[in-house]
Amino acid sequence: MHHARDRKVLLFVTAALMVAIPIEGSAFAQQATKLDSTRIARVGGRTLSHSTIIHMPADELFAHFTTAEGIVKAWSVAKAKVDFRVGGQIRTAYNADADLDAPTSIVNTILAFEPNRMITIKATAPAGAPEWLQLVCREAFSVITFEPVSPLATRLTITGVGYGEGEMWDQAYAFFDKGNQWTLDEMKRKLGPGDEDGAAGVGGVMELLRSFEGDWVFETTGPNGKPFYGRTRFDAIVDGTWIGADGWLGGEEGMSPHAHWVAGVNPATGMVEYTNYFEKGHIGTGHIALVAPNTLGFEMLVYTAGGAQEVEAGEGVASAPAPPQKMYVEFEKKSDDAFVSRMYKGIDRRTEGAKPMMELPYTRVAAVPEKFLRVKGEAIPGEPAPSRR
Repeated sequence: MHHARDRKVLLFVTAALMVAIPIEGSAFAQQATKLDSTRIARVGGRTLSHSTIIHMPADELFAHFTTAEGIVKAWSVAKAKVDFRVGGQIRTAYNADADLDAPTSIVNTILAFEPNRMITIKATAPAGAPEWLQLVCREAFSVITFEPVSPLATRLTITGVGYGEGEMWDQAYAFFDKGNQWTLDEMKRKLGPGDEDGAAGVGGVMELLRSFEGDWVFETTGPNGKPFYGRTRFDAIVDGTWIGADGWLGGEEGMSPHAHWVAGVNPATGMVEYTNYFEKGHIGTGHIALVAPNTLGFEMLVYTAGGAQEVEAGEGVASAPAPPQKMYVEFEKKSDDAFVSRMYKGIDRRTEGAKPMMELPYTRVAAVPEKFLRVKGEAIPGEPAPSRR
């Protein structure tokens, strides 16, 4: 009987999002004015915090907390109803046939939020909850923060605030400590690679990246019907921890530097991340994952130099940075000496049915042919030098 009761409480803990939350929602403003000094001291003293990194942009992760579909996936519940506004409620159940309006449903009231950055919620104890759970729901609340650690990864932190002292509080603290961590682990597993998969993936990504070391070239026909050449050189850099690459593009008239990027494991996120420095001052950032056997997926947000846009500001307009462009690139290793690069615009991850804007077949070369080394603007042997005017 105790095991069944504890599991029921754990399910509440999970759907309450590891929160020691409570109050009757819209009455919060009136309740806040009545807090006595003892309760304020408690709120400032004892908290319970759990954190993890989810491999998802902050705005996308935040969006999972605003819809019923997102809550079902993120909170590992069977059913949800969401009224996402201050004073609104998030109602959940683990039974798909449950009545979400029944007193036994799990209810979290939204006290405050900042889009893509923070949500504060307070739980209402369901009918039949044990006394310690009623206490924590009555006296405490939770703050959920979304901190971008890279364009495509977010540190999600849930902090229970308002824990008091005493036996029942200790019981609540210990229970939520375990339940909240379980919830975050499940969220990480469902929304991004878990620790085990992530670690295996990181090792696989770096191993495959290192197999590209050396010089690679392609030769195809461009949209203008003329020859289109490309060259990329991959190197292990610094102490071998990082992989760097330099790329050149051109044609019969010569080659021009196109990009330089560096990739490696970011200790803050545990992901293989990279920064791509393009010609003309553009910059791309993102992470690299194994998306299929012998295939690397480069998920990227590209920030353009000088890409300002006009936005409304009061009665006039102001200049603001342009939003980043989404780009996705795949390297499919066909053999030790051949790979195909596919570039997609408008998406930042592998998408079923998407058609590449460019598909380039690269071949490894022991010695780079002369036509891939000649810099654009240099004279071709036997011909006059180009005008510098």
